[in-house]
Amino acid sequence: FIKGFARTGDTFFGYNVAVEQNGLDEPWIAKPGDRRRFGYYRVDRVDPSQRDNAYLHALLLDYSQGENSWADPARTLRDYLVRVVPGSDDLLLGKAYLALGPLRVPVSYFVLERHRRA
Repeated sequence: FIKGFARTGDTFFGYNVAVEQNGLDEPWIAKPGDRRRFGYYRVDRVDPSQRDNAYLHALLLDYSQGENSWADPARTLRDYLVRVVPGSDDLLLGKAYLALGPLRVPVSYFVLERHRRA
C-alpha cells in the first residue's frame, strides 16, 4: 500500500492506496486507473490516558477514527509510527495491532519511506 497523509485545520488524517504488484526492486506506483482510497485513519499523538497507549513516543494511526464504514474490518487497526532517523520523516517504522474489544493483538511491522510530498 501507499499511505497518504493530509491535514484539515488542526486534524491530521490519512488513507491507503493499492499499488501495482511488481518486483521488490521496482518502484511502488498506484495501480493504473485505480486511485480509490481506503483504510482511512486519524493521525494523532499517543494519549497516555487512552486505551491505545503502547508507545507514548509514537504517532497513532487510528482506523476507528477514520471515515471507514462501521462494517469495515480496517476499523480494528491501530498503527504506531516512529521516526527511524530523529528529526526526519523520510523513513518511518510502524507496528500494527488489531483492536479486539479490550485486547490489542500485534499483527505486523512495516516501513514507510517518503514517496513524494502531497
